[in-house]
This record gives sequence, structure tokens and C-alpha cells, in this order.
Amino acid sequence: MGILADMSFEKERDRGLVSLNAEHLFELNTVWLGLERGQLQRNYTWQFIQLCNPTLSLTEIKEKVFSDQLEPVIDYQI
Repeated sequence: MGILADMSFEKERDRGLVSLNAEHLFELNTVWLGLERGQLQRNYTWQFIQLCNPTLSLTEIKEKVFSDQLEPVIDYQI
């Protein structure tokens, strides 16, 4: 028995596991990810950011990170 995030469970791959929704047990959490503005990152960094907010495409994330804005460019809750 364990607690996993939805993104770590794949129905096809994890056939021996049973997934139960436990959203009602936990409050929303704010996730803060920090990158140095304009610094190049490896692809897995961009993909991790997208996993945390799947409503944004990789292109949108990169555009926001490389913009000239001074305030935080992406702020969201999961």
C-alpha cells in the first residue's frame, strides 16, 4: 500500500496495482518551481514543468521562461 501522484500511475503498465481516488483526503498544494531566467535547461526539466501543469504546452512554458517579464511568469496550483 502506498500513496502515489496520479502522474506516476499508468493503468497499462501497472496492471498489478489498483488506483483509488483519495483527493478528498488532501488539500490543494502550491508547487513552486524556480529557474534562472533565460538559462537553457535539459528537456527533462521542461517535461517535468509540463507534468506539473499539463494545461501548458512545452512551447508556451519556454516562451514564458524566456520572456522579458520581471514578475513570476507561471503561477498555478495543483
